[in-house]
Amino acid sequence: MKAKILAAVAIATFASFAFAEDFTVKAVKGSVKAGSDVVKAGQTLQSDTKLTAGLNSSLTVVGENGQTIVIKGKSTGTVANLVAKASGGLRKGSLNTTTIAGNTKGGSSGVATASSRASEAKEDTEWAE
Repeated sequence: MKAKILAAVAIATFASFAFAEDFTVKAVKGSVKAGSDVVKAGQTLQSDTKLTAGLNSSLTVVGENGQTIVIKGKSTGTVANLVAKASGGLRKGSLNTTTIAGNTKGGSSGVATASSRASEAKEDTEWAE
């Protein structure tokens, strides 16, 4: 049993390294920074590197699979997220809490759940015993 768990952990660890991709910068136009360093053509960027592209800037990167992707200006995020956004692929998202009904101005006070609907239905019915 311990061997199976250890094998599963080892496979998961190696799989996470397999999906980490490096990108080579093909061309830079305008101001693009990786952290506080200026990005230059020929530089290799890891997928978790945070990029900031200024207004009217662009960054052309080539992935390990040979795919060329152009990241447009006025964008900030990790290389993986910006590449996914530029190529139309899936990216890790987050919950936008400003659209939840309780937080919006003039929104409803709450969302009806199955239990609240069931309690309302129980009050509306008459049971013959």
